Amino acid sequence: MPLSDAELALIAAIHADPRNDAPRLAYADWLEANGLGDEAKFIRVQCEQPYFSLITRDGIRPATDSGRIKFEDPERMEQAIELLGRIYPSERYPETRYYDEYRRGLPLYEEKLNDGNLRYSAAQIRADMSPLVRYRLHLETSRLADWLNHPIMQFVDVLRISPGWEDDDDVEDIRADDLRALAASPLIDRLEKLGLGVDMAPDAVELARSLERRVEVEYGDWTI
Repeated sequence: MPLSDAELALIAAIHADPRNDAPRLAYADWLEANGLGDEAKFIRVQCEQPYFSLITRDGIRPATDSGRIKFEDPERMEQAIELLGRIYPSERYPETRYYDEYRRGLPLYEEKLNDGNLRYSAAQIRADMSPLVRYRLHLETSRLADWLNHPIMQFVDVLRISPGWEDDDDVEDIRADDLRALAASPLIDRLEKLGLGVDMAPDAVELARSLERRVEVEYGDWTI
């Protein structure tokens, strides 16, 4: 069903000032007046929650249990999430704009990704992923080049990297080019810990040292 001009104007006002809750609350009033009380409540509860960083040293800081949005009927929750799709268009999910705003008040679940996910396209990955799930990837440095440019990486919420153990003593633990690409990518803001082995080229060591101001870096024999 096409959106009315009035609803489109309210959504445009949200997009024009994405960190201001007033346009959202105005939209909630409009929804309630048009018989969509649950959706209005959904927005109002979100606006009561603080913003939180996607990644912190302590992980994601979710809303308190008392503030989380609950629906008796799971189908109503799905409808509310579809409503958010109209409010928050973005790069991460086409239907979201600012990821921390999208998550406000929603329960969080965690799921680990693995090498099996590498075979999927971005469209397949997006179809299977939920905005209610936080996706965590534990990755060895030797696999960094395989993963770094894969479309699945745009969906990773928490990234941990540990040394890649190789049988060949001549293989470097991590290539400087891969480390440089990681540092330049948005993934650096989702990197929880970077663990590096001892077989590193000098330029890779220098790059790793430069990252210590941004992420936790460990050297030597450690596992996650």
